[in-house]
Amino acid sequence: MSLLRRPAAIVTGAGSGIGRAIAVQLASDGFNLTLNDLPAHQEVLDDGLSHTDHLCQLKGAQTLLFRADITSRKDMKQLFAATAAEYQRLDLCVANAYFSAREDVLTQRFQDIQQTVNTTFLGNYSTVQLAARTMVQLKQHQQPPDGTSQKIVIISSVMADHPYLIHENAAYNASKAALNNLAQSMASALTQHKIQVNTVAPGWMDTEGERKFTPDWPQVEEQGHQHLPCGLGRSQDIADAVSFLASDKSKYINGTTLTVDGGFGISQRVPGLHAPMVTPPR
Repeated sequence: MSLLRRPAAIVTGAGSGIGRAIAVQLASDGFNLTLNDLPAHQEVLDDGLSHTDHLCQLKGAQTLLFRADITSRKDMKQLFAATAAEYQRLDLCVANAYFSAREDVLTQRFQDIQQTVNTTFLGNYSTVQLAARTMVQLKQHQQPPDGTSQKIVIISSVMADHPYLIHENAAYNASKAALNNLAQSMASALTQHKIQVNTVAPGWMDTEGERKFTPDWPQVEEQGHQHLPCGLGRSQDIADAVSFLASDKSKYINGTTLTVDGGFGISQRVPGLHAPMVTPPR
């Protein structure tokens, strides 16, 4: 198969953690990729996007790096235009980028609230809208040639359904809940264009982002394995879920949330099944 005949995907927030795992898995699945994360001077991890790029190329993928903040509408328009020009197709968009600042609701700075909503909700809204537009425009010309559905996957969180467990993250929790609703609305609106929209909701995950908020991580990790039915999750668990939703095996799944939480939900709903958690998930 020539590189240009491979399906093409965009992954935002691909510089580390869940985003990196998703990108590498999709490269293994045969996708060419546009990899997005913040400009290098804003990244928490030094040149994380370049490392993701290297890992994807080792899997045989053609890659396009596009460093941009998803809250910049101008930059994201350029990202989608560059992807369309590079691959002449867009089969999948994974909206994974987010921002979170945990602080008590009474003292949290309004600028942190704004940044959380602007990135985690509005930035992802902008991303999936531009993805849908690009998919429709490409379909009018040549892609996809076999008439299969195109896919949009939004990374949500169990905090959309369990916000009370981490009330210091109110803006993030509310933004993730809004994304679940957005996916349903867009799935309904885009059915006529054969574009499927779903979300994946991670539970308590062992990621760089979670460790950043948790200085006593070894103790928290022990808690997670003790109190959760399947222990803490890994980035690859989310990548596997996205891989499934990106495949033909999910052709009858649309407008829903695939929860990947290792049993976190049942541990909260069944009294006495598991001891209460001191530290909740991301």
